[in-house]
Amino acid sequence: MKKADYPLILGEQAASEAILLLGAKQAPSGLMPVILGPAQSGILLHEAVGHPLEADFNRKGTSAYSGRIGEKVASDLCTIYDAGTIPHERGAINFDDEGVPFP
Repeated sequence: MKKADYPLILGEQAASEAILLLGAKQAPSGLMPVILGPAQSGILLHEAVGHPLEADFNRKGTSAYSGRIGEKVASDLCTIYDAGTIPHERGAINFDDEGVPFP
């Protein structure tokens, strides 16, 4: 297979999937209970909340959280912490962004 063939192959695959989906039943909508495992809930939290909390978005003023340091932004039922120094936890790292090792 040559690189020049990629667009044609991708187009054929997309068309095949679209044809299959033409007969698909519509999924129900509405409020319903959902159970997420730790990995999925972590990814959802990261994408929905983590990115808007990043410093660069806040410094630019493009985040919904810009200018809200010290302000309550979630329910008391929600506890989120950012501590990359806790061993064996998701996101744990050995060095900070400047290369300084954590104790």
